[in-house]
Amino acid sequence: MKFFLWSLMFLLGGYHSPSDSSGVSVVGQIISRDHFSLNQEVLNKKFTDGTPIEAREIVVDPATKQTFLVEEGHVQETNDCRIRRTELVLRGAELRPLPPGLTETCVGKGCSHCVFKERGGCKCKNSINICEHTISRYTDELVDAER
Repeated sequence: MKFFLWSLMFLLGGYHSPSDSSGVSVVGQIISRDHFSLNQEVLNKKFTDGTPIEAREIVVDPATKQTFLVEEGHVQETNDCRIRRTELVLRGAELRPLPPGLTETCVGKGCSHCVFKERGGCKCKNSINICEHTISRYTDELVDAER
């Protein structure tokens, strides 16, 4: 009976496990093969430089089958942008950052829309300006420490 109720809660989107015993936060859940649910309440609202995060989604790379959390933000006054993708791992139905997984970041100065290039790196989609690409190990920068 407990399993049935847990399954029903999961299917209806009512189950949210904030973290496991290792302290790694659940950032999303798989609903079906191509549908994911984000756990917005545990995720930061801004990048570490203060840029507001305006959009986020879970993306599966068709070539590698890797799952990523992709986050984007803009600073209107300076026409700067930031995009970050963090590798996730599926544990049961939960998506978690993969410690010590990779986080890639693109920062565009004078570029309002950076994108990741297919073979690595970044480019500015709407101008000739440059987006700087960095790769780092996952830290807790995704998770809101004040929740």
